[in-house]
Amino acid sequence: MGKRLTENPRKGLWALREDGCLHAGQGIRTDALNASETVPILVIAGVSSGVGKTTVTLGLLEALRGRGLTVQAFKVGPDFIDPAYHGLATGRPSYNLDGWMCGREQVVATVGERAAGADLALVEGVMGCFDGTGGLSEEGSTAQIAKWLGAPVILVLDAGALVRSAAAVVLGFEHFDPELALAGVVFNRTWGPGPPPVAQPGGGEGLQGSAAGLTAPGSAPSRRPSRVCTRSATVRGGPRGPRDSRSARR
Repeated sequence: MGKRLTENPRKGLWALREDGCLHAGQGIRTDALNASETVPILVIAGVSSGVGKTTVTLGLLEALRGRGLTVQAFKVGPDFIDPAYHGLATGRPSYNLDGWMCGREQVVATVGERAAGADLALVEGVMGCFDGTGGLSEEGSTAQIAKWLGAPVILVLDAGALVRSAAAVVLGFEHFDPELALAGVVFNRTWGPGPPPVAQPGGGEGLQGSAAGLTAPGSAPSRRPSRVCTRSATVRGGPRGPRDSRSARR
């Protein structure tokens, strides 16, 4: 975590890269507890609902915890089911961040207070990255929270029925809001052990058509029937043990 930060001039935010790998960049000061440490923070967003945000988030939470790191999880929006899965993966409570109900000051304060003492804060988004309370503003969206926190964003895309078109989708997200620090893409439900060919033009690591040289730091092959129940089903029971956190797909 104590690596040198390099600035992303195009978006005016901070991102940390080393040997082609993406690391959490912009941190948030835990001033809410009068502490001086800065906790790195990363946001996991999706192209839409159902693309695998929870799968990717839980995988990262468990992997980081397995390396001996203390990770504080958060969830954008009022959802109570995903935070329950986060708790199973991290061994500590996960907290909601709602820009529409709570506002910027409360969101930032919540992260600053609850992430105090953690090695990393990981925020799982809601619906599509730019989806919020309505279609005309970013209010209540994952993008809004990411910008408030100054955090880099990893975009999750379901590649189960896409090949080259995936690049067009990512390119649209990259240019839709220049203030959003989109740092990389994870392709879910790929038809092989690695990312689709469009993510490796000419054998390189950059995403085809990306103006900022976005990379694909990971991918998840399609495995059936690996999925978590829908909200309408889980509201009757909810997650009950560690196995649930490993079988999530949303």
